Amino acid sequence: MLDVPLRLSFSYLYRNAAPAPGVRVKVPFGKRSLVGVVNGWKSEMPDHIKLRRITEVLDDAPVFSRGLLDLILWTADYYHQPLGEVCRTALPAVLRKGLPETHGLLEKVYCLKQAPEELLERLQRAPAQTRIARCFIDRDSEIPRAELLQAVPGSQASIKALLDKGYLEQRQRLAPRDAAPPTQDPNALTADQGRVLDRLRSKTAGFSCTVLEGITGSGKTEIYFALIDRCLSRGEQVLVLLPEIALTDQIFKRFTQRFGSRVVQLHSALSEASRYRHGWWVRKGQADVVLATRSGVFLEFRNLGLIIVDEEHDLSYKQQEGVRYHARSVAIKRGQLHDIPVLLGSATPSLETCLNVQNGRYDHVQMLERVGDGELPEVELVDLRRYRPERGLSQPAFEAVSRSLRLGQQVLVFINRRGYAPVLFCPACQWSAQCKRCDAQMTLHQRDYCLQCHHCGARRPVPASCDACGAEELIHLGEGTQRIEEELRQLFPGATVQRFDRDELNSAAKLREAMARVHDHEIDILVGTQLLSKGHDFSRVNLVLVVNADQGIHSMDFRAPEHLVQQLIQVAGRAGRSSDQGRVLIQTSHPQHPALLAVQHHDYGEFVTSELQQRKIVQFPPYAHLALWRARSRRAEELMAFLEKVAELGRSLQPADTFCYDPVKSPMFRRGGMYHAQLLISAQRRSALHNWLGSWLAAVEKDRSGKNLKWSI
Repeated sequence: MLDVPLRLSFSYLYRNAAPAPGVRVKVPFGKRSLVGVVNGWKSEMPDHIKLRRITEVLDDAPVFSRGLLDLILWTADYYHQPLGEVCRTALPAVLRKGLPETHGLLEKVYCLKQAPEELLERLQRAPAQTRIARCFIDRDSEIPRAELLQAVPGSQASIKALLDKGYLEQRQRLAPRDAAPPTQDPNALTADQGRVLDRLRSKTAGFSCTVLEGITGSGKTEIYFALIDRCLSRGEQVLVLLPEIALTDQIFKRFTQRFGSRVVQLHSALSEASRYRHGWWVRKGQADVVLATRSGVFLEFRNLGLIIVDEEHDLSYKQQEGVRYHARSVAIKRGQLHDIPVLLGSATPSLETCLNVQNGRYDHVQMLERVGDGELPEVELVDLRRYRPERGLSQPAFEAVSRSLRLGQQVLVFINRRGYAPVLFCPACQWSAQCKRCDAQMTLHQRDYCLQCHHCGARRPVPASCDACGAEELIHLGEGTQRIEEELRQLFPGATVQRFDRDELNSAAKLREAMARVHDHEIDILVGTQLLSKGHDFSRVNLVLVVNADQGIHSMDFRAPEHLVQQLIQVAGRAGRSSDQGRVLIQTSHPQHPALLAVQHHDYGEFVTSELQQRKIVQFPPYAHLALWRARSRRAEELMAFLEKVAELGRSLQPADTFCYDPVKSPMFRRGGMYHAQLLISAQRRSALHNWLGSWLAAVEKDRSGKNLKWSI
């Protein structure tokens, strides 16, 4: 497997014994030398094929186990992705560069070459060197360099002198990991939690996939803890997948309180060195519980015994750039390959998961009670046709916020749109500020007083007058988090308002600080995007206000109603998690929309039944299987010509019960200075879709008509 964008592996000759599968090797590739991973070998090759030789074997033992190697091969095959690029996703950067496995993991240590008492007699006239020698009395035979320098400040010269005299020896060793015990005992389980845990523990050993559907606040994390406890007692490791980097910090704190230093986290916000170090601990069995975002599904384990996918419905598990895959599906496949259980947790399981439950492919366990005295919040739909909002809030919303603040409660205001206003508009000529690189409006950001495109990141100053007609009166249409924050500060001057979005809290440290202020009751009103919608336990939030739910209704995506319900149920679940019943107000111009009624009635099951019926009628997933060819180019005519050619090749190979749509421009045709288009195909049977794509891809790559543009599946 080589990191090249080709859907195949490459054969090389080897000297002496064949490298084991999973071992890294250096090989010539064209004029370059590349690092690859052996995925198998043959004892014979046809005589007419001339092979180049492996240059160097880099490892004594495989860096990929057979199970992980099989997972990489399956992922490349199932998602029709280049094998080497999938391998690159799983291989840490240190190993991709051909560096030794221990690179960056070693520390310098010093040891005395004779007894410290004897050395002290010889060093009576060298006080600094004497202090260094005294450090070795009643200590380990080895002292790390950093620790020695801290114990004897400014001792670099003295250490060098001892090394030169032959009294001191410098070595390297793997840096030991600091051990920290748990600081929190297990909580007593409720009757509902105990019932669920008994069912989960009753499963026989081996692979199974179980859906843990628990309403918000039902205590799914305590179930995770109990299952992890059992795995640790058997010497097994656990992978816990989380959808968002923003969630890992607070959940990591809960996990470390319960399991101490046996827990590590793995996500892209960590430095490359930290990610590799954490992964090394897991491979060597020095860490047993891993909290990771989607790429963690490819992490190597010493003895993996359980995979938990928390918030399994979340869109963040789907990788949309580079190697395309869905971490939930890959996790389930890994469970099959390792013959271990997989647990999918969610308050609102995806429709694909729900259908698998109905068909008996997945087991299903429900948690229907909130922990403690908390009840599900009362949900009200505020009709904006009747109560026109002023400064973002309708009259019922204003009164509800005022009442909560008077009672000393916290309020969460949810609006899933960053910035101040999504449109800068000229009423004189109808001009609006457009991005020059995208078919999109530029959003006004008040703090920096600039226009920013949320698709390509382009920025420009706010114009003093209309670009088209020169009129000086420009108005701001719509609301974003910044505008709602400003309005709330003016409407409730005595309240402390904190905005939660990527613009305001752009680092883990800032997010931690803001969350600490919330839990210390220093913040009265929380305003934010989906950063606030899941995983948080705000004990004093008793009112949740959704400023504009209609953003999720007007969408071309057939999954939009499902995503809207899931998001609103998640954000509504932040209310009333203590003893007082919470209240949720959802401002909308469509109060009779089925998705909003499902949220109001806390009836996700009824919504799932209705939505599955609709999908079945129109033969959309999960009742049919789709694939999408995507292409982008700087030249629009070249782009459409390529997809027309792709469609022509596909129709010539098309099996029965499949359909190839016509190529179309993407919903946003121009984005980031590139033109985007797509070609949708569908099949009644997944096997037919895969077989079709396999032969189709070979024909497209042989045709080479798309060599000057970027395309993917």
